[in-house]
Amino acid sequence: MQADYYYVTQQREQLDCHLLHRQGCPKMPVKDKLVFIGSLYAPLQAMTIARVRFGQQVKACYFCCQTHKG
Repeated sequence: MQADYYYVTQQREQLDCHLLHRQGCPKMPVKDKLVFIGSLYAPLQAMTIARVRFGQQVKACYFCCQTHKG
């Protein structure tokens, strides 16, 4: 199993939450608007780390993290 790079938006988005993205997502903003949270093996693992760092106001991107929509 290969790890993917995961990022969270620095600013809250339209739904008043940060968005979790996997590298390569067509909806991911430019990297200077993102925080790298790690090389991880599953969206659920990435969501756990994102919520530790950013709180409960993190949602998974519909396009790249469909296995956990949080």
